[in-house]
Amino acid sequence: MTDLISSGITALRAVGWAWEPAGDRQVVFPGSRYEVVPPQFSAWSSAFGRLSNADETVWFLSAGDYSAVGEDAFAWNEFEIMSLDAAVTDEQVSAVVRFWDRHLPVLVSVKDGYSYVALVTSGEGVGRMVLGEEPEFEESVPLADDFDQFLAIIAGRRDPADPRLWNFLFDK
Repeated sequence: MTDLISSGITALRAVGWAWEPAGDRQVVFPGSRYEVVPPQFSAWSSAFGRLSNADETVWFLSAGDYSAVGEDAFAWNEFEIMSLDAAVTDEQVSAVVRFWDRHLPVLVSVKDGYSYVALVTSGEGVGRMVLGEEPEFEESVPLADDFDQFLAIIAGRRDPADPRLWNFLFDK
């Protein structure tokens, strides 16, 4: 585990987040869907089995979450599933799939509505961390230039580009 990953987990635990160690699972992303997944992200999602706030309304997806099929009430790609269910036309379905083919969910929140943080894995903004929320999950705003900067925000409790991230992580 790198210092940045360890510092991020320590900062979250210091404000009451629950951490459980990772099992033996390796990160297995769905098929070849995601073009660019930085090694630091793979290391992060393998560093815990569970990492959630005390209320369990905000959590980071672990390596096991990406490998699980139907084990949890909330799938790692739940917001994509919701958007596909809401899509009416073939064009809307295609737009939803294109968006989620480029955005890998990292953090999920059901605290004050549905929202997520994702890693942009291809196309414009590749490498950036973005935040999206209901009702239009596919409309996202930048949070950090890359995954390392995202971890540095968490580890140093620095103000992020969008204050909603701070509220997810550090408000009770």
